[in-house]
Amino acid sequence: ADEFFGGYGRYPLLLACRLLRRPIGLLPENELLFRPFARGKSRLATVLRYVQRSGRRTLDEQIVAGPDYMDPGDLSDILGNEDAAKSSTEHRSVLLPPERDMDVVARCQLFDIQTYLPPLLMRQDKMSMAASIENRVPFVTPTIFAHAMGLPRHYRASLTRRKRFLKSLLAGYAPRKMASRQKQGFGIPLSSWLRRPVGVERLNDLMAPASRLHHVVDMKRVRRLVAAFNGDQRQADMLWTLMSLKLWMDM
Repeated sequence: ADEFFGGYGRYPLLLACRLLRRPIGLLPENELLFRPFARGKSRLATVLRYVQRSGRRTLDEQIVAGPDYMDPGDLSDILGNEDAAKSSTEHRSVLLPPERDMDVVARCQLFDIQTYLPPLLMRQDKMSMAASIENRVPFVTPTIFAHAMGLPRHYRASLTRRKRFLKSLLAGYAPRKMASRQKQGFGIPLSSWLRRPVGVERLNDLMAPASRLHHVVDMKRVRRLVAAFNGDQRQADMLWTLMSLKLWMDM
């Protein structure tokens, strides 16, 4: 539903970035002017932090960089190749639809549908089928997709609202407070897991002499990362990515 109906937070952020950059000039050299407003959890603070992080990247570059699971600098460092992040982005950019008369949200949605959604559905299918649950109904069908993408952009995502059409529809069957409440994801306590004995064992496996990671990553950087791990979420995400890669290579 998020990809079809405009539910991801980066859709309104792209709109805000396009709006703020041009007339106000919120670029890196103006950082001191808006830094005080970029603190906290308000919507304005979130927008300003996004504009700040995006730097001078074009909207196209921001869309293509969206599905990154690792910071570009960290990726190049881990692989021992300073061009790794750039190559990864260029590889994905061929899937970005041309501008033509398409709005930035629609282009981002179509990009996400081609890059982010397929592996998401694959994992979801495996977990849901294991519990005898059909999880795709009623959204992932060509008819629903065509209808969703045919909606005016402000019914999918605007500066202040996401999934407007879907939430308005749900409000006819459920209390409006429930229909419009904040999305609740299913995050895992990764940092806590990796600090337990079984987690430490998995981290040590990354550096084992027989590990196939030796063929694709800079093991010195991996060893430093494991040694420095203190429960930080960013570190945990990087280590989880490496553990997933090793598991895949071991199959």
